[in-house]
Amino acid sequence: MRIDGYPFDFNTSSKLSAVLSESHDVIISVFIGNIIKNKNGQTAEQKIEVAVSIKDLAKGYVLNKTVTYHFNNQMFANLPSETDFFVTDLEWNEDKTAFKVTASFESNVKKIVNYGVEVLVLGIKGQFEEMVVKMPSTMIVQN
Repeated sequence: MRIDGYPFDFNTSSKLSAVLSESHDVIISVFIGNIIKNKNGQTAEQKIEVAVSIKDLAKGYVLNKTVTYHFNNQMFANLPSETDFFVTDLEWNEDKTAFKVTASFESNVKKIVNYGVEVLVLGIKGQFEEMVVKMPSTMIVQN
């Protein structure tokens, strides 16, 4: 994963995971980075969250997606017209209780601020392979 061309500093002790939202219609993947220090010496977490609609989830481009980047106690939200999410592989297990997804994404994100304030836009690129998404027992999966 890269942010404006620089490698994202993953926290190696965190696991790559994806979960379904409470409404069971969005898959949320969270990539945790190492704690960083800003120029004032204060520490802050960094993470990237990618959310995609399960209704759109199939091989190819996904229409409904968001990317957010949390850095130095600030949140950067994706610019929808500048965000792509592409699924290269999607494989259900035999009993349809989980699936593995391989995908890549690219997004420009912008800090959320008051109207009229110019802000820096950052580019994020990433990919993941065979991320397991478990389905809740209450959810019926149709072929």
